[in-house]
Amino acid sequence: MLEAADSIFEEFKNKKEIVSAINTLQLSARTVTRRIEVIAENLEAELANDMENCIFFSLQMDESTDVTNISRLAICVKMVFSDFTTKEEFLFVLPLKKSTRGEDIFSTFKKYITDVKLPVQKLSSITTDGAPAMTETIDKLIEEFSSRFEDFAALNPF
Repeated sequence: MLEAADSIFEEFKNKKEIVSAINTLQLSARTVTRRIEVIAENLEAELANDMENCIFFSLQMDESTDVTNISRLAICVKMVFSDFTTKEEFLFVLPLKKSTRGEDIFSTFKKYITDVKLPVQKLSSITTDGAPAMTETIDKLIEEFSSRFEDFAALNPF
């Protein structure tokens, strides 16, 4: 925790006093866990609020396999607000349980947007790195979203 405090308060004039005060805190693992959960809930609520208030958003998706040999789909979102400000956030990492084929990525992503009630009517574009599985996924998403939303545009890197 002190390492994090050291970098978080780096620009503060009273950094030494803050770090010293943190050093005197005695927090149990359970307390730290609860506080992390509260912070996570707040971040999720803030992201949901941003998604609700944005005019449009785009998604950036990438599939990769981690060190434990589990394939995952990482999704980032970039939102545009009515005052033309933008905000980019990490949205989610979804485990790909079956395979990394486009069809499986598509069904995993579709289930996710249904479960979290992502406001897909505001979705303006989806981009990927152009890998074959992602291209297949994008083709299916383009087909579905283009038929549902007239303002939808898909961008591929080729």
